[in-house]
Amino acid sequence: MKRFVSAIVLALVLSVPSARAGWVDGKTTFAKGTWTAQAYGNYISAKGFSDEILASGAAGVGYFVFDNAELNLEVLGYHVTQDGPDADAVGLQLLLRHHWIQFDKLSLFVDVGPGIFEGSTEVPHDGTTFNITFRSGPGLTYQLTDNVYLIGGVRYFHLSNAALEGREHNPSINGVEGYFGVMFKF
Repeated sequence: MKRFVSAIVLALVLSVPSARAGWVDGKTTFAKGTWTAQAYGNYISAKGFSDEILASGAAGVGYFVFDNAELNLEVLGYHVTQDGPDADAVGLQLLLRHHWIQFDKLSLFVDVGPGIFEGSTEVPHDGTTFNITFRSGPGLTYQLTDNVYLIGGVRYFHLSNAALEGREHNPSINGVEGYFGVMFKF
């Protein structure tokens, strides 16, 4: 898994300044200096890994630091269904999103990034209330109007306390995250 994550991060870093795949007719939809705001719903299933289900909503802002490469800061609210008491949580996520390919109204992207998570009780149920998150995966945007886009995708999701309380007390959640929402470009 570490090799997979490292390969995604390396590909994003190496391609950001020189990517041309995100251009249509010599122009990009997402030029350096563009701002975005987005809101979407998430569903994370860890079935097969553990028994947790996380439902969340996210709202955030993004800034294109390079053409087609956006840095996003998002706030999330979670509800966690798990063995033991269910939990509610808040999170803060930093995502680097790179729009690799653009068509007339569609763009394909990959995003990756870390975050923090504070639960009302331990998540997972035998873990800690404070955790670190990591997300990475492909997605797409579809342009509805000049500045309004649908956004969605699938990501790998990881949550653990990063061994802050020692290796013996570091349970984790690994799962698949689906998300769908709307993005506004300014």
